[in-house]
Amino acid sequence: METDKVLTIYDYYDGILMGVATFDNAPCIYESFRYEAGQESSDLFYLTPIDDNTYQIIMKEWELFIQWGETHESFDSWGEENDIDLVENLTKIAKESKKYRQHIRHGKFNGRFKLDSRIDSLTVVWSE
Repeated sequence: METDKVLTIYDYYDGILMGVATFDNAPCIYESFRYEAGQESSDLFYLTPIDDNTYQIIMKEWELFIQWGETHESFDSWGEENDIDLVENLTKIAKESKKYRQHIRHGKFNGRFKLDSRIDSLTVVWSE
């Protein structure tokens, strides 16, 4: 199985829920089934492929988020100070895509990460 790279983690609660990762070497928004299924645990994810322009916009927003966090003790006030809801924005981008939830895959995330920080070595294996 091919290993893909996790690029962002926009939401995390007892597991990775939403962000951007590669799938077949192309950027995709991933969304956990837990969002709408109300499940306590699921390794199933919707994958929405995104074009390069959308990818650049998302990554620019992510970089601003990370830079902001490097100068603040907590990310709790991010939304208030910046008037940006990262999860809401990513959800909107996914829903407006012509390829919305084009794939459904099991995701196995590997590696360590610190939430709300640069992601250097986190990977994911998507399987059917």
